[in-house]
Amino acid sequence: AFCSTLMELNRQCYDLRSTPLLTYSTKHPYSIDDFITEANKVRTESFKVFESIVDKIQALLEKVCEDVTSRVRASEDGLPPGGLEEAATATSHKSQKSKSMQQMKQEALERQRALALARQEVAMLAQFIHLADYMVVENLLLLVMTQADGFFQDLQNPSKKS
Repeated sequence: AFCSTLMELNRQCYDLRSTPLLTYSTKHPYSIDDFITEANKVRTESFKVFESIVDKIQALLEKVCEDVTSRVRASEDGLPPGGLEEAATATSHKSQKSKSMQQMKQEALERQRALALARQEVAMLAQFIHLADYMVVENLLLLVMTQADGFFQDLQNPSKKS
């Protein structure tokens, strides 16, 4: 449940890290008012992108929480690990023939394992949400540091890029 969500979370963090915070050119001079106007425009666009990415990340986390908790509910209700679809298939097969004791024990063991795994995943949800939060904050920090460093370098050495 966590692997695919973590990969998508990483992709969203990459998009976050790729968002420009400041655009300028070292090839021509800016007046202070022009620079402030351009910076405000880029800041507004960046805010919209950040908001969109954070909304996507929140939706991902809500989906994984729902998936994990629904698996626990299904396992506690005695459904097979596959959920309602597998339960319907098992019911139709059960009517065709009765199960042996060995098969019933095996299914009970599988249900116990699925329930234990589902409970373990529920216990990890808080840590997973913290991880997502740390990833977003770290990527924002990297973005700010990288762009501020680039701007500082351009201020110190404006002739290198012209």
